Amino acid sequence: MRGEVDEINTRKLMNLWIAEGFVPMRGEVTPEEAAEDCLEELIQRSLIHVGKRRLNGGVKSCYIHEQVRSFIISEARNSKFFERLSSSHLRSLICFSTECLAQKSLDSLIQGSKLLTVLDLEGLCGINELPRKIGRLIHLKYLSLRRSSITRLPKSIGKLANLQTLDLRNGYIDRIPHPVWKIRQLRQLYTGMVLNASMGVGQLTNLQTLDTREASGCSKGVDLRKLTQLRKLKIHFSTNFNLELMPFSYHSYLYKMFLIGSLNKLPKETKFYPPNLMELRLSDSALEADPMPILQELPNLRNLQLLSSSYKGTNMACSSNRFLRLESLTLSGLGKLEELKLEEGAIPGLMSLEIIKCPQVRVLLHGLLHLKNLGQVKLRRINPQLLEDFESSEGEQFDRIRFITSII
Repeated sequence: MRGEVDEINTRKLMNLWIAEGFVPMRGEVTPEEAAEDCLEELIQRSLIHVGKRRLNGGVKSCYIHEQVRSFIISEARNSKFFERLSSSHLRSLICFSTECLAQKSLDSLIQGSKLLTVLDLEGLCGINELPRKIGRLIHLKYLSLRRSSITRLPKSIGKLANLQTLDLRNGYIDRIPHPVWKIRQLRQLYTGMVLNASMGVGQLTNLQTLDTREASGCSKGVDLRKLTQLRKLKIHFSTNFNLELMPFSYHSYLYKMFLIGSLNKLPKETKFYPPNLMELRLSDSALEADPMPILQELPNLRNLQLLSSSYKGTNMACSSNRFLRLESLTLSGLGKLEELKLEEGAIPGLMSLEIIKCPQVRVLLHGLLHLKNLGQVKLRRINPQLLEDFESSEGEQFDRIRFITSII
């Protein structure tokens, strides 16, 4: 039972809620959307507290107050909840220690826990493989092997017909058995291996989230266009990649993309982008041309993050009456950037601006004066000249910008 000392990632928490059946469904709302509503309601009631927030303002981690935690444990003890528990009645197993289970214990547990819906072995050490009998856990909906020492998945994992979340990130597994691609209920897939043409990822038509470290094979046969239910996509490219080979115009639900790795260029036509894209993060893209003239045409973009060498040029310019819905802009690790030019009327709804580790940026301040909705400016490791401009400029408008700016 986690307390306020130990925060939990909200995405993981919501996936656990869904697997446990704690999220009430209504109408056409997806389980993920319903879980977000539940989280927000619990925060509003102060039953859950916000730990960290994402750059877009969303809740990244949360915790419960120590008094609430103590009350829950007390109620569980009074009802003899812990005393009644046996492996045959076990519904969830979540490891909070790297040594919470040995191989024999895991074998025995899977053998006797046929009602298990959650098996979270994140960070577990000392176990190299899952028992073959895991295929008998027909009720299992959530399986996490993230950062564990497990190196191999048995083919019997394909029998987990109700599996919704599979998390293999930051571990040692380098191959996914083919039967996995036939698990039609899979909604969240987090994997750290290369996708290629021989894999059947295109069969996972209910997939909501795809997070993979590399995707060098996408241009060689993996057709993501079939995954029309995708909401979130994160891909780490191992080589130069041409986005025009993988258009996303069919992904009307895809609202969040994180692309890591070198891109040949950004497609100029908006038809190559998801029509309802709201959040875009680019990292290590090594773009030579200013991306703003292209990205400012995306009609629903609200959060843009250009990170770690995503752009190699010296100037960025945002045109008037563009980025009409953008609310948050983050520029980080752009070592050559010198100027961010904002024409009057550009990004009228911008509320948050972060510039981090961009030591060459000298021209910025005057472009912020017309941003009436701007409520937060964060500057980290900036050029001394830019700092001097912020401190020395006079006038009521400059005072307003200084009031909402934090500089470290």
